[in-house]
Amino acid sequence: MNKPTVILPVETKSREFHGKLFLALNLLARGYPVVIGEQWRLWEYADILSPGIYIDKSIAATHTEWIQRCNAMGHLVTSWDEEGLIFFEPWMYRKLRVEPKSMEGLARLFAWGEVQREAICEEYPEYHDRIALCGNPRFDLLRPGLRAFYAKAVSAIKQRYGKMLLVNTNFAMHNHYKTPEQLKASLANYPLAQEPGYMDGWIAMHKHAHEAYLAMVPELLARYPDHTVVVRPHPSENHAPWETLAKQHPRLFVDASGNVHEWILASECVIHFNCTTAVEAYLLDVPAIAYRPGRYPRYENPLPYALSENTFSPPELFAAVDGRFTARERGALWTAEQQAIATRYIASVQGGTAAERITNEIDELAQQHPLRPFSPLKRLLAKAKHSWRLRVHAQRESSRGTDGYNAQKFPGLTATELEEDLNRMMAASAIHVNATRRSVAKNCFRLIPGKPRQ
Repeated sequence: MNKPTVILPVETKSREFHGKLFLALNLLARGYPVVIGEQWRLWEYADILSPGIYIDKSIAATHTEWIQRCNAMGHLVTSWDEEGLIFFEPWMYRKLRVEPKSMEGLARLFAWGEVQREAICEEYPEYHDRIALCGNPRFDLLRPGLRAFYAKAVSAIKQRYGKMLLVNTNFAMHNHYKTPEQLKASLANYPLAQEPGYMDGWIAMHKHAHEAYLAMVPELLARYPDHTVVVRPHPSENHAPWETLAKQHPRLFVDASGNVHEWILASECVIHFNCTTAVEAYLLDVPAIAYRPGRYPRYENPLPYALSENTFSPPELFAAVDGRFTARERGALWTAEQQAIATRYIASVQGGTAAERITNEIDELAQQHPLRPFSPLKRLLAKAKHSWRLRVHAQRESSRGTDGYNAQKFPGLTATELEEDLNRMMAASAIHVNATRRSVAKNCFRLIPGKPRQ
Protein backbone atom coordinates (compact mmCIF):
# COMPACT_ATOMS: atom_id res chain seq x y z
CA MET A 1 0.00 0.00 0.00
CA ASN A 2 1.27 3.47 -0.89
CA LYS A 3 1.34 5.42 2.35
CA PRO A 4 -0.25 8.88 2.48
CA THR A 5 1.81 12.01 2.98
CA VAL A 6 1.78 13.40 6.53
CA ILE A 7 1.67 17.21 6.65
CA LEU A 8 3.39 18.91 9.60
CA PRO A 9 2.83 22.69 9.86
CA VAL A 10 5.10 24.70 12.17
CA GLU A 11 3.86 28.02 13.59
CA THR A 12 6.54 28.90 16.17
CA LYS A 13 9.83 27.54 14.94
CA SER A 14 11.86 27.76 18.16
CA ARG A 15 9.21 25.80 20.03
CA GLU A 16 7.84 23.31 17.50
CA PHE A 17 10.30 22.60 14.71
CA HIS A 18 12.68 20.11 16.29
CA GLY A 19 9.87 18.07 17.82
CA LYS A 20 8.02 17.91 14.51
CA LEU A 21 11.22 17.01 12.70
CA PHE A 22 11.72 14.12 15.14
CA LEU A 23 8.16 12.99 14.40
CA ALA A 24 8.98 13.30 10.68
CA LEU A 25 12.02 11.05 11.20
CA ASN A 26 9.85 8.40 12.86
CA LEU A 27 7.27 8.64 10.06
CA LEU A 28 9.94 8.40 7.35
CA ALA A 29 11.28 5.24 9.02
CA ARG A 30 7.78 3.72 8.64
CA GLY A 31 7.64 4.69 4.97
CA TYR A 32 5.48 7.85 5.14
CA PRO A 33 6.35 10.86 2.95
CA VAL A 34 6.31 14.08 5.00
CA VAL A 35 5.72 17.73 4.17
CA ILE A 36 7.07 20.04 6.88
CA GLY A 37 7.33 23.82 7.00
CA GLU A 38 5.94 27.19 7.96
CA GLN A 39 2.29 26.94 8.92
CA TRP A 40 0.80 29.87 7.04
CA ARG A 41 2.58 28.88 3.81
CA LEU A 42 1.33 25.32 4.05
CA TRP A 43 -2.17 26.72 4.48
CA GLU A 44 -1.75 28.38 1.09
CA TYR A 45 -0.49 25.21 -0.61
CA ALA A 46 -2.59 22.54 1.15
CA ASP A 47 -5.20 22.37 -1.60
CA ILE A 48 -2.59 21.38 -4.21
CA LEU A 49 -1.09 18.64 -2.03
CA SER A 50 -2.51 15.19 -2.78
CA PRO A 51 -4.85 14.12 0.07
CA GLY A 52 -2.82 13.21 3.13
CA ILE A 53 -2.92 13.20 6.91
CA TYR A 54 -2.70 16.75 8.26
CA ILE A 55 -1.56 17.24 11.88
CA ASP A 56 -2.82 20.59 13.12
CA LYS A 57 -1.63 22.25 16.34
CA SER A 58 -4.85 23.56 17.89
CA ILE A 59 -8.47 22.69 18.61
CA ALA A 60 -9.48 26.25 19.48
CA ALA A 61 -12.26 28.20 17.77
CA THR A 62 -9.62 30.08 15.78
CA HIS A 63 -8.80 26.85 13.89
CA THR A 64 -12.34 25.60 13.24
CA GLU A 65 -12.66 27.12 9.78
CA TRP A 66 -9.24 25.83 8.74
CA ILE A 67 -10.00 22.28 9.97
CA GLN A 68 -13.26 22.30 8.01
CA ARG A 69 -11.51 23.59 4.86
CA CYS A 70 -8.75 21.03 5.24
CA ASN A 71 -11.29 18.21 5.41
CA ALA A 72 -13.02 19.60 2.32
CA MET A 73 -9.70 19.42 0.45
CA GLY A 74 -9.69 15.66 1.04
CA HIS A 75 -7.13 15.55 3.85
CA LEU A 76 -7.65 13.48 6.97
CA VAL A 77 -7.26 15.98 9.81
CA THR A 78 -5.71 15.18 13.17
CA SER A 79 -4.33 17.54 15.78
CA TRP A 80 -2.68 18.11 19.08
CA ASP A 81 -2.90 21.27 21.16
CA GLU A 82 0.47 22.97 21.67
CA GLU A 83 -1.12 24.82 24.60
CA GLY A 84 -2.83 21.74 26.04
CA LEU A 85 -0.18 21.00 28.68
CA ILE A 86 -0.28 24.20 30.69
CA PHE A 87 -3.62 25.71 31.67
CA PHE A 88 -5.28 27.35 34.66
CA GLU A 89 -8.47 25.43 35.45
CA PRO A 90 -10.21 22.80 33.27
CA TRP A 91 -13.25 24.96 32.57
CA MET A 92 -11.03 27.86 31.52
CA TYR A 93 -9.00 25.57 29.27
CA ARG A 94 -12.13 24.31 27.56
CA LYS A 95 -13.49 27.80 27.04
CA LEU A 96 -10.20 29.13 25.71
CA ARG A 97 -8.82 26.19 23.75
CA VAL A 98 -11.50 23.53 23.07
CA GLU A 99 -14.06 24.16 20.35
CA PRO A 100 -16.53 21.28 19.69
CA LYS A 101 -16.74 22.21 16.00
CA SER A 102 -12.97 21.78 15.75
CA MET A 103 -13.12 18.43 17.55
CA GLU A 104 -15.86 17.23 15.22
CA GLY A 105 -13.52 17.71 12.27
CA LEU A 106 -10.74 15.52 13.70
CA ALA A 107 -10.07 11.85 13.13
CA ARG A 108 -7.83 11.87 16.21
CA LEU A 109 -6.55 14.26 18.89
CA PHE A 110 -3.08 13.44 20.21
CA ALA A 111 -3.27 14.51 23.86
CA TRP A 112 -0.36 15.47 26.09
CA GLY A 113 -1.61 13.14 28.82
CA GLU A 114 -4.38 12.05 31.10
CA VAL A 115 -4.90 15.49 32.67
CA GLN A 116 -5.66 17.11 29.31
CA ARG A 117 -8.02 14.31 28.28
CA GLU A 118 -9.86 14.55 31.59
CA ALA A 119 -10.19 18.32 31.19
CA ILE A 120 -11.80 17.89 27.77
CA CYS A 121 -14.01 14.91 28.61
CA GLU A 122 -15.39 16.46 31.79
CA GLU A 123 -17.66 18.49 29.50
CA TYR A 124 -17.36 16.51 26.26
CA PRO A 125 -17.31 12.79 27.17
CA GLU A 126 -18.31 11.89 23.61
CA TYR A 127 -14.75 12.64 22.48
CA HIS A 128 -13.03 10.20 24.86
CA ASP A 129 -12.38 7.49 22.26
CA ARG A 130 -11.15 10.05 19.73
CA ILE A 131 -8.36 11.17 22.08
CA ALA A 132 -5.08 9.23 22.15
CA LEU A 133 -2.61 9.73 25.02
CA CYS A 134 0.69 10.42 23.26
CA GLY A 135 2.64 13.31 24.77
CA ASN A 136 4.31 15.77 22.41
CA PRO A 137 7.38 15.04 20.26
CA ARG A 138 9.06 18.29 21.27
CA PHE A 139 9.54 16.75 24.73
CA ASP A 140 11.02 13.51 23.31
CA LEU A 141 14.33 15.26 22.75
CA LEU A 142 14.55 16.02 26.50
CA ARG A 143 15.19 12.34 27.22
CA PRO A 144 18.76 11.56 28.35
CA GLY A 145 19.36 9.34 25.32
CA LEU A 146 18.32 12.05 22.85
CA ARG A 147 19.78 15.22 24.38
CA ALA A 148 22.96 14.77 22.36
CA PHE A 149 21.01 16.39 19.52
CA TYR A 150 21.55 19.73 21.29
CA ALA A 151 25.23 19.21 22.20
CA LYS A 152 26.68 21.40 19.45
CA ALA A 153 24.36 24.32 20.17
CA VAL A 154 24.84 24.00 23.94
CA SER A 155 28.61 24.15 23.51
CA ALA A 156 28.34 27.29 21.36
CA ILE A 157 26.08 29.03 23.90
CA LYS A 158 28.43 28.21 26.79
CA GLN A 159 31.39 29.46 24.82
CA ARG A 160 29.62 32.73 24.08
CA TYR A 161 27.99 33.45 27.45
CA GLY A 162 30.04 31.52 30.00
CA LYS A 163 28.35 30.93 33.36
CA MET A 164 24.73 31.81 32.71
CA LEU A 165 21.42 32.27 34.50
CA LEU A 166 18.42 32.00 32.17
CA VAL A 167 15.28 34.11 32.63
CA ASN A 168 12.33 32.95 30.52
CA THR A 169 9.58 35.56 30.34
CA ASN A 170 5.88 34.98 29.77
CA PHE A 171 4.15 38.36 29.67
CA ALA A 172 2.61 38.45 26.20
CA MET A 173 -0.84 39.51 27.45
CA HIS A 174 0.70 42.85 28.46
CA ASN A 175 3.99 43.09 26.56
CA HIS A 176 2.82 41.71 23.21
CA TYR A 177 4.52 42.25 19.87
CA LYS A 178 1.22 43.63 18.56
CA THR A 179 -0.36 46.82 19.81
CA PRO A 180 -2.91 46.55 22.66
CA GLU A 181 -5.69 47.26 20.17
CA GLN A 182 -4.50 44.52 17.81
CA LEU A 183 -4.14 42.07 20.70
CA LYS A 184 -7.66 42.75 21.98
CA ALA A 185 -9.07 42.27 18.48
CA SER A 186 -7.28 38.92 18.24
CA LEU A 187 -8.43 37.78 21.69
CA ALA A 188 -12.03 38.63 20.81
CA ASN A 189 -12.06 35.49 18.63
CA TYR A 190 -11.85 33.27 21.73
CA PRO A 191 -15.06 32.38 23.63
CA LEU A 192 -13.28 33.12 26.92
CA ALA A 193 -13.22 36.79 25.91
CA GLN A 194 -16.94 36.84 26.75
CA GLU A 195 -16.20 35.96 30.40
CA PRO A 196 -16.71 39.28 32.28
CA GLY A 197 -13.41 40.79 33.41
CA TYR A 198 -11.37 37.69 32.65
CA MET A 199 -9.10 39.09 29.95
CA ASP A 200 -8.61 42.35 31.84
CA GLY A 201 -7.45 40.41 34.90
CA TRP A 202 -5.05 38.34 32.81
CA ILE A 203 -3.56 41.46 31.24
CA ALA A 204 -3.24 43.10 34.69
CA MET A 205 -1.38 40.06 36.04
CA HIS A 206 1.10 40.13 33.17
CA LYS A 207 1.63 43.87 33.61
CA HIS A 208 2.38 43.50 37.32
CA ALA A 209 4.69 40.53 36.82
CA HIS A 210 6.46 42.13 33.85
CA GLU A 211 7.26 45.23 35.89
CA ALA A 212 8.47 43.06 38.79
CA TYR A 213 10.82 41.15 36.49
CA LEU A 214 12.19 44.34 34.97
CA ALA A 215 13.07 45.41 38.52
CA MET A 216 14.39 41.98 39.58
CA VAL A 217 16.82 41.34 36.71
CA PRO A 218 19.24 44.18 37.62
CA GLU A 219 19.26 42.87 41.21
CA LEU A 220 20.08 39.41 39.88
CA LEU A 221 23.01 40.82 37.93
CA ALA A 222 24.32 42.63 41.00
CA ARG A 223 23.97 39.51 43.14
CA TYR A 224 25.94 37.30 40.72
CA PRO A 225 28.75 39.43 39.25
CA ASP A 226 30.53 36.41 37.72
CA HIS A 227 27.52 35.38 35.66
CA THR A 228 25.77 36.59 32.55
CA VAL A 229 21.98 36.77 32.59
CA VAL A 230 20.13 35.90 29.40
CA VAL A 231 16.50 36.96 29.05
CA ARG A 232 14.59 34.86 26.56
CA PRO A 233 11.21 36.49 25.79
CA HIS A 234 8.07 34.52 24.98
CA PRO A 235 7.71 34.11 21.18
CA SER A 236 4.81 36.58 21.11
CA GLU A 237 6.45 39.21 23.32
CA ASN A 238 7.85 42.60 22.40
CA HIS A 239 11.62 42.45 22.93
CA ALA A 240 12.07 46.22 23.17
CA PRO A 241 11.70 46.67 26.99
CA TRP A 242 14.30 43.96 27.59
CA GLU A 243 16.65 45.33 24.95
CA THR A 244 16.39 48.80 26.53
CA LEU A 245 17.30 47.27 29.90
CA ALA A 246 20.19 45.32 28.37
CA LYS A 247 21.75 48.56 27.09
CA GLN A 248 22.16 49.60 30.72
CA HIS A 249 23.76 46.33 31.86
CA PRO A 250 26.75 44.84 29.97
CA ARG A 251 26.19 41.32 31.35
CA LEU A 252 22.53 41.21 30.34
CA PHE A 253 21.60 39.74 26.95
CA VAL A 254 18.29 39.29 25.17
CA ASP A 255 18.31 36.28 22.87
CA ALA A 256 15.33 34.34 21.53
CA SER A 257 17.24 32.40 18.87
CA GLY A 258 17.27 28.64 18.59
CA ASN A 259 15.34 26.12 20.65
CA VAL A 260 14.82 26.88 24.34
CA HIS A 261 16.03 23.37 25.20
CA GLU A 262 19.61 24.15 24.24
CA TRP A 263 19.49 27.34 26.32
CA ILE A 264 18.18 25.47 29.35
CA LEU A 265 20.95 22.87 29.04
CA ALA A 266 23.56 25.63 28.79
CA SER A 267 22.30 27.40 31.93
CA GLU A 268 22.84 26.81 35.64
CA CYS A 269 19.17 27.38 36.41
CA VAL A 270 15.97 28.67 34.85
CA ILE A 271 13.99 31.52 36.42
CA HIS A 272 10.42 31.75 35.13
CA PHE A 273 6.89 32.98 35.68
CA ASN A 274 4.00 30.60 34.97
CA CYS A 275 5.94 29.07 32.09
CA THR A 276 6.22 25.75 30.23
CA THR A 277 10.01 26.09 30.33
CA ALA A 278 9.83 25.01 33.98
CA VAL A 279 8.53 21.62 32.84
CA GLU A 280 11.25 21.38 30.19
CA ALA A 281 13.93 22.31 32.73
CA TYR A 282 12.59 19.68 35.14
CA LEU A 283 12.82 17.00 32.42
CA LEU A 284 16.34 18.17 31.51
CA ASP A 285 17.56 17.98 35.14
CA VAL A 286 18.17 21.74 35.31
CA PRO A 287 16.82 23.57 38.40
CA ALA A 288 13.63 25.53 37.68
CA ILE A 289 12.92 28.44 40.03
CA ALA A 290 9.58 30.22 39.87
CA TYR A 291 9.71 33.88 40.88
CA ARG A 292 6.11 34.79 41.70
CA PRO A 293 5.83 38.48 42.65
CA GLY A 294 2.13 38.13 43.41
CA ARG A 295 -0.67 35.60 43.85
CA TYR A 296 -3.19 35.32 41.03
CA PRO A 297 -5.54 32.41 41.84
CA ARG A 298 -7.52 32.50 38.59
CA TYR A 299 -4.46 32.71 36.36
CA GLU A 300 -1.80 30.42 37.81
CA ASN A 301 -0.83 27.25 35.95
CA PRO A 302 -0.37 24.40 38.45
CA LEU A 303 2.12 22.25 36.53
CA PRO A 304 5.08 24.68 36.13
CA TYR A 305 4.86 25.61 39.80
CA ALA A 306 4.51 21.96 40.88
CA LEU A 307 7.84 21.17 39.15
CA SER A 308 9.68 24.28 40.41
CA GLU A 309 11.17 25.66 43.57
CA ASN A 310 8.76 28.50 44.31
CA THR A 311 9.83 31.93 45.54
CA PHE A 312 7.78 35.05 46.28
CA SER A 313 10.34 37.81 46.88
CA PRO A 314 13.81 38.69 45.60
CA PRO A 315 15.52 37.40 48.81
CA GLU A 316 13.73 34.05 48.44
CA LEU A 317 14.66 33.94 44.76
CA PHE A 318 18.33 34.61 45.47
CA ALA A 319 18.38 31.97 48.20
CA ALA A 320 17.02 29.44 45.72
CA VAL A 321 19.58 30.47 43.09
CA ASP A 322 22.32 30.13 45.73
CA GLY A 323 21.12 26.59 46.40
CA ARG A 324 20.57 25.62 42.76
CA PHE A 325 23.20 22.87 42.81
CA THR A 326 21.72 21.19 45.90
CA ALA A 327 18.03 21.35 44.90
CA ARG A 328 17.79 17.57 44.53
CA GLU A 329 19.50 16.82 47.83
CA ARG A 330 17.38 19.39 49.66
CA GLY A 331 14.22 17.75 48.36
CA ALA A 332 13.14 20.93 46.53
CA LEU A 333 13.09 19.27 43.10
CA TRP A 334 12.85 15.85 41.42
CA THR A 335 10.81 14.26 44.18
CA ALA A 336 8.66 11.13 43.76
CA GLU A 337 5.56 13.32 44.06
CA GLN A 338 6.75 15.59 41.26
CA GLN A 339 7.51 12.60 39.03
CA ALA A 340 3.99 11.26 39.57
CA ILE A 341 2.54 14.66 38.64
CA ALA A 342 4.67 14.89 35.50
CA THR A 343 3.60 11.39 34.41
CA ARG A 344 -0.11 12.28 34.66
CA TYR A 345 0.38 15.38 32.57
CA ILE A 346 2.79 13.91 29.98
CA ALA A 347 2.05 10.41 28.69
CA SER A 348 5.51 9.97 27.17
CA VAL A 349 7.52 10.58 30.35
CA GLN A 350 7.83 6.80 30.53
CA GLY A 351 7.65 4.11 27.85
CA GLY A 352 7.55 4.89 24.14
CA THR A 353 8.29 8.35 22.82
CA ALA A 354 5.48 10.64 21.73
CA ALA A 355 6.74 10.35 18.14
CA GLU A 356 6.45 6.56 18.31
CA ARG A 357 2.96 6.76 19.81
CA ILE A 358 1.72 9.24 17.20
CA THR A 359 3.25 7.21 14.38
CA ASN A 360 1.38 4.16 15.67
CA GLU A 361 -1.84 6.17 15.59
CA ILE A 362 -1.07 7.31 12.03
CA ASP A 363 -0.59 3.67 11.02
CA GLU A 364 -4.03 2.84 12.39
CA LEU A 365 -5.69 5.84 10.74
CA ALA A 366 -4.05 5.10 7.38
CA GLN A 367 -5.53 1.60 7.51
CA GLN A 368 -8.98 2.77 8.60
CA HIS A 369 -9.24 5.74 6.21
CA PRO A 370 -7.50 5.00 2.89
CA LEU A 371 -6.99 8.25 0.99
CA ARG A 372 -7.40 8.45 -2.77
CA PRO A 373 -4.48 10.28 -4.45
CA PHE A 374 -4.99 12.89 -7.14
CA SER A 375 -5.95 11.64 -10.59
CA PRO A 376 -3.45 12.38 -13.41
CA LEU A 377 -5.55 15.40 -14.42
CA LYS A 378 -5.63 16.78 -10.87
CA ARG A 379 -1.88 16.26 -10.55
CA LEU A 380 -1.35 18.26 -13.73
CA LEU A 381 -3.62 21.08 -12.51
CA ALA A 382 -1.93 21.07 -9.09
CA LYS A 383 1.48 21.39 -10.74
CA ALA A 384 0.30 24.38 -12.75
CA LYS A 385 -1.25 26.04 -9.67
CA HIS A 386 1.94 25.41 -7.74
CA SER A 387 4.12 27.23 -10.28
CA TRP A 388 1.69 30.14 -10.46
CA ARG A 389 1.46 30.54 -6.67
CA LEU A 390 5.21 30.49 -6.22
CA ARG A 391 5.48 33.46 -8.59
CA VAL A 392 2.56 35.32 -7.01
CA HIS A 393 3.85 34.86 -3.46
CA ALA A 394 7.38 35.91 -4.42
CA GLN A 395 6.06 39.09 -6.06
CA ARG A 396 3.79 39.83 -3.10
CA GLU A 397 6.60 39.51 -0.58
CA SER A 398 8.93 41.54 -2.74
CA SER A 399 6.44 44.42 -2.84
CA ARG A 400 5.06 44.23 0.72
CA GLY A 401 8.12 43.11 2.65
CA THR A 402 8.13 40.64 5.52
CA ASP A 403 5.53 40.55 8.29
CA GLY A 404 7.58 41.27 11.42
CA TYR A 405 5.43 39.25 13.80
CA ASN A 406 5.45 36.15 11.59
CA ALA A 407 9.19 36.55 11.01
CA GLN A 408 9.79 36.64 14.78
CA LYS A 409 7.85 33.38 15.20
CA PHE A 410 9.30 31.70 12.09
CA PRO A 411 12.54 33.36 10.96
CA GLY A 412 13.10 30.96 8.05
CA LEU A 413 14.13 27.42 7.17
CA THR A 414 16.81 26.47 4.66
CA ALA A 415 17.53 23.14 3.02
CA THR A 416 20.96 23.09 4.68
CA GLU A 417 19.49 23.64 8.15
CA LEU A 418 16.90 20.94 7.60
CA GLU A 419 19.50 18.42 6.44
CA GLU A 420 21.94 19.21 9.26
CA ASP A 421 19.25 18.94 11.93
CA LEU A 422 17.96 15.68 10.48
CA ASN A 423 21.47 14.18 10.40
CA ARG A 424 22.14 15.17 14.03
CA MET A 425 18.75 13.75 14.99
CA MET A 426 19.55 10.44 13.33
CA ALA A 427 22.90 10.30 15.12
CA ALA A 428 21.26 10.97 18.51
CA SER A 429 18.31 8.62 18.03
CA ALA A 430 19.84 5.73 16.05
CA ILE A 431 16.88 6.01 13.62
CA HIS A 432 18.46 6.08 10.18
CA VAL A 433 16.64 6.75 6.91
CA ASN A 434 17.48 7.83 3.41
CA ALA A 435 15.18 10.65 2.40
CA THR A 436 14.93 12.67 -0.79
CA ARG A 437 14.29 16.35 -0.11
CA ARG A 438 12.28 18.63 -2.39
CA SER A 439 11.18 22.23 -1.98
CA VAL A 440 7.42 22.83 -1.80
CA ALA A 441 7.58 26.58 -1.18
CA LYS A 442 9.73 29.00 0.76
CA ASN A 443 10.39 27.47 4.22
CA CYS A 444 8.51 24.27 3.25
CA PHE A 445 9.94 20.90 2.17
CA ARG A 446 8.78 17.45 1.15
CA LEU A 447 10.76 14.47 2.49
CA ILE A 448 10.35 11.20 0.61
CA PRO A 449 11.59 8.02 2.29
CA GLY A 450 13.96 5.67 0.53
CA LYS A 451 15.54 2.41 1.62
CA PRO A 452 16.72 2.40 5.28
CA ARG A 453 20.39 3.17 5.83
CA GLN A 454 22.60 0.28 6.88
